[in-house]
Amino acid sequence: MIPNVFVSSTIDDLHHLRDAVRDTIQEDLAYNPVMSEYGDVGYLPHISVQDSCYVSLRKCQIVIVFLGKRYGSVSPNGFSVTHNEFREARASGIPTIAFVDQEVLTFKKVFDSQKSDTIPPVFPGMEAPEKTFRFIQEIIDAGTNNAIIAFGKVSEARGHLKRQLASMFGELLSSRYDPIKAEIKDILSEVITLRHELSKNQAVDYRLLTATRFLLDDKHKYYRDFIEYTVGPIETAVEQLLKAKTFEEFARLARTEIKVVPDDNNQGIQLRDLMEGGDMIFAHSGMGMPSAPGERSSTTYYICFRGNRAMLNRAALEKLSWHHEQLRLKVGSRPEPN
Repeated sequence: MIPNVFVSSTIDDLHHLRDAVRDTIQEDLAYNPVMSEYGDVGYLPHISVQDSCYVSLRKCQIVIVFLGKRYGSVSPNGFSVTHNEFREARASGIPTIAFVDQEVLTFKKVFDSQKSDTIPPVFPGMEAPEKTFRFIQEIIDAGTNNAIIAFGKVSEARGHLKRQLASMFGELLSSRYDPIKAEIKDILSEVITLRHELSKNQAVDYRLLTATRFLLDDKHKYYRDFIEYTVGPIETAVEQLLKAKTFEEFARLARTEIKVVPDDNNQGIQLRDLMEGGDMIFAHSGMGMPSAPGERSSTTYYICFRGNRAMLNRAALEKLSWHHEQLRLKVGSRPEPN
């Protein structure tokens, strides 16, 4: 299969860069570039232009993000189109490569070093600099896939892109043909289950093994993060998960208060602002994944913790409930041992 590469950036100010990158992807590497201005995005009649871009993005194997001096037009959720596309890629588990104009990175260092009570400096040529700097910081703060690649010239960006894609391809080949790596998660899940059962001097419950394998799957990382924050290690939480018929019941067993905050009022805006301001102990956000029934692909989900209270929007609750339902189905699909 030839990879599809989605290119995300503002267009008018970076059109020369985008044209050059398209040549690199298409001519030099023989991959399929997906770029809206070239008609690579199919605009579907029943959804918005932005949602159509998300549909095309989710069909890609990698997303390239370029950040220049313009933040870009802002969507109804308060983020730019490029920012939303980046979040959609992360939520969908698609690898991203982030390139940032070298001068913008220099401006960010100045911005980060200034004191809060001083007059903000002027950054020539930049539109909404604080939003751009927060976008860059969001990439940096991610636990993985958080590299920032600086570029000053188009030729530099093209060279860096080739090397990054070559590195990812090499890693893919290495992991694809390593039979040991393919079994690591199964072995880890068995070790966790055995450790749990031996500590209680019980026979192995294969439902625990199935549940542990489910939680170790990266497709359920969002759910696993919630569990590990509220209860602790997987082996500690798995019994409560198996007892709970619904996600809400699990939250009660975990002694976590769930408060749903609507998106369409001031509370939703306040919740997002609290997350961005770092006021919460733990925060998780991203674009809604279409694999969870009831979610809209363009819906952003939020979840924040303070103590034993979790504040989240409806999309996040639906997402967590869907994961719990899938766990119940997975465990229930295997008979208990005699």
